[in-house]
Amino acid sequence: MKLFALLLALSGTAHADSLPQSIDFFADGRINLGLDLNFRENWNECQGNLNGNYVGLPCSTNRGMAPEFLDFLKANLFSCIDAGLAKVGGGKTTAVHVIHDGIIADENHESTSLHAVGRAIDILTLQVTIAGQAPRSFDFKDTSSNPDGVDRTFYEGFRACWGVVNDKRSCPQRDTGYPVGTIGWEDARHAGHHLHTSMPFCPNSNGHMITEYQF
Repeated sequence: MKLFALLLALSGTAHADSLPQSIDFFADGRINLGLDLNFRENWNECQGNLNGNYVGLPCSTNRGMAPEFLDFLKANLFSCIDAGLAKVGGGKTTAVHVIHDGIIADENHESTSLHAVGRAIDILTLQVTIAGQAPRSFDFKDTSSNPDGVDRTFYEGFRACWGVVNDKRSCPQRDTGYPVGTIGWEDARHAGHHLHTSMPFCPNSNGHMITEYQF
């Protein structure tokens, strides 16, 4: 069982405890949303200025995610981290290590979840390398227990930026007042644990729109 759990975690599954069901959800999500199943991108977490690891495990050289989401992260993550840094003293991001709780959906997610199509990552901690400054680390779990703290202030700036990025893609706003693309302390399923960070369908060529909480 320990070996099975290790293999599952290495697959990058979000909140996973069943590899076969996780694979089914991943395939079903792409089919249900009318997407090509040949999508797996090998994110090498072990090198480059955008790197990371699944919590509690070493980095993977072939973390699976949708290729369009990896491109989206590369295009937008650093600028939104800089927006967060601007709220807590400033700085220019040169590299980031993302400690996450998974990318691929398990049975706790519906097949319409953005995790089911490899378009979401559950961020636990961002370890940021900053030009001319000491590295800084921002832990999402502290954003609920200490709403006036540095971590919460940073992630407020990060989330606002991520919302602007998705606004440019004609994404709707949520009833909660938080922009589409992140779910965090305002939702009991995420508060005090992780920041769901995604690239929603808003809309795409097939006309798909996201729901109020597509997690």
